[in-house]
Amino acid sequence: MEPYPRTTVASPSITAEGCDLGLDSSIDSVEGQGISRNWELRGVESFDPDALSAEVRCWYEQLWSVLEFEPRYRHYTALARSDDLYLYSRSLNTHVTALLTALRITGDLALLDEVDRLAQHMRNALDDSWRGPAVFDADGIDGYLNWVWGQSHSSVHPGRDLHVTDEMRTHALVAQFAWAFRVNEDLASPNGVDYRERADFWTWYLVEHFEAKWRDRMDKPWPEFPFLTRPHTHETFEFVRYNHYLYLLTGKAQYRTESERLSGLSFENFEVAQSEVGKALVVPRSLLAKGGKEDYLLPSTYVRYVYSSAVDMYFEGVEPWDDVQVIEMLAHSLTEFIMDNGSHDFARDMGGGIARAGVSASEADDWPRFGPDRFNVSPYVLLAAWDETRKIVNVSKEIYAETDVNRRDIFIPVGMLVDRAIN
Repeated sequence: MEPYPRTTVASPSITAEGCDLGLDSSIDSVEGQGISRNWELRGVESFDPDALSAEVRCWYEQLWSVLEFEPRYRHYTALARSDDLYLYSRSLNTHVTALLTALRITGDLALLDEVDRLAQHMRNALDDSWRGPAVFDADGIDGYLNWVWGQSHSSVHPGRDLHVTDEMRTHALVAQFAWAFRVNEDLASPNGVDYRERADFWTWYLVEHFEAKWRDRMDKPWPEFPFLTRPHTHETFEFVRYNHYLYLLTGKAQYRTESERLSGLSFENFEVAQSEVGKALVVPRSLLAKGGKEDYLLPSTYVRYVYSSAVDMYFEGVEPWDDVQVIEMLAHSLTEFIMDNGSHDFARDMGGGIARAGVSASEADDWPRFGPDRFNVSPYVLLAAWDETRKIVNVSKEIYAETDVNRRDIFIPVGMLVDRAIN
């Protein structure tokens, strides 16, 4: 119910100028210190935070101060225990992906153990049934373990595992952490987690339950692809990740082929818009080539999920998202279009509420601007390392310093970790 205990030697001091731990370090960069510097998900048994540069160490300790703060870890734990595909696919997805990004930067296996702590709560919630308002439905037991959709704004989905978008997004996350356990299966967890058992279980669940369930429902026996699809940008983007990680987990080339197909299809949906600092990528809400009808710019509430997935695919070497110029163009869409009013508030869509590259703006009545509170709990900041203007860093530091300690989240510390490690 709470994070594993760890020893903390100092408390970060946060101001709008940055993070100060009051410790010295002779190392100017995390490069060269033997901490999985290919940005892989593999950790290091001998990880020593004292080896981190002073600024990286400060944001690392700030990350842990959030993870160990009782109101916040209770919130994360409640998300994992919720059995709710809506929450898993959104808040928990970005939270765990950010933790695994921090693992890439530091090699700290304690971060993987925290991922496992949450994943075990998810595992405990699995059942072969529908729940709540659908508990007595005859179709609720089908032989496949599932989670269910737990929101009320639908007449079809509550208590059932029928929400295709959130099934796709949730299981992209599961595939990612399954691979993280697999790639570390020969290493000793600092808290006794059996990484091999976790990798075996989650791979089995993905293949024999999640995917088998949908192949059965859609009459798509192996190796037919796609077995699950939606004509929208962010869930298609997420399923690039699902198929990428399933290829790594199973070695089956069909997953790699599908990942490459979806990645190309997603990239083709983006358009290049001009900004004051260079080219920027924007995208409509729907996958227009596949019949999606929402032809307006992707609203900012969804853009954050695209950014999170894009950074993960950059580190994983998934083409074309592994191209630094592509990630820089995504960063330009954030700095030049969405971040149009300092740290006060932000634009409603990927084009700043203005038509870009032939794609119309979203409707202001449907998609309002958002404030620093959402920025604080979202992965926009993960693009900071590829922002030559430093606007993301400066605005993020200002927001974090002004956010009450009770409400600070992990995204800005992780974004600062990535930025300091790369630049």
